[in-house]
Amino acid sequence: MMKYLFSLYFSLLFSLNLRAQYVQEQPDSTSSNFPSFSIKYFPSHLVGHFPSHLFGAELMLNESLSLEGRYGRLIDRDVYDYDQTYYFNKSGFKSSLMLKLYMNKADLKKGAVASIFDSDGRDETFQPYLGVEFFYNQINHDRERTYKLSCGAACSYYSETVYGLTQNRWGGRFHLGFITPVAGPVFLDCSVGLGLMKWRVIADDRKPEDYEHQYGYNLEEDGGQSVIPAADLNIKVLFRIFR
Repeated sequence: MMKYLFSLYFSLLFSLNLRAQYVQEQPDSTSSNFPSFSIKYFPSHLVGHFPSHLFGAELMLNESLSLEGRYGRLIDRDVYDYDQTYYFNKSGFKSSLMLKLYMNKADLKKGAVASIFDSDGRDETFQPYLGVEFFYNQINHDRERTYKLSCGAACSYYSETVYGLTQNRWGGRFHLGFITPVAGPVFLDCSVGLGLMKWRVIADDRKPEDYEHQYGYNLEEDGGQSVIPAADLNIKVLFRIFR
């Protein structure tokens, strides 16, 4: 899935080359056209194991600093075949805050990626940025398993049980991204983020506590906590509200 997202990411870079060159030739295409306040939709979050409708807003605090917030609800959709057994009835939310620092110096805008949007050397259609993001996601879903349970001495039976799980994920990521105009008030905002997150999984009281054996995939679910890498690829469609 990440391979698909990265392919889509770089396809967008090259497909916008002609549009960026056209914008550069217009007399009013200057950095002042970049939005001071905007709303966003994240189509990149429609794919993945836990797809969601994710929306955001960004406010410029000064000429180089901005604050972006996002929030979205999960879509109850099976992505993999085993979701019908281990990840169904999906619900929950994704949320985050990101502080962005836009790079204004011309030398920070040069390079292989920047040249795609700034082919004649003018820094008008490509605005790179660095970001620090703090996020909290809550993911709920049901799971079905077969358990072997004891009914006394030399006695056992099997039971198919459906129970709920809640995943809490929180952490931070550093982002490298860019914003570039597409048409009129519509912009493209893309970023790649890397960081760490803490992941905790809790089962509800429908899950048996005393069992002899549980069958199926060995998936973490018994109150376990772990710190794992957190990567994120964002493709955002941005709508300018104020310049």
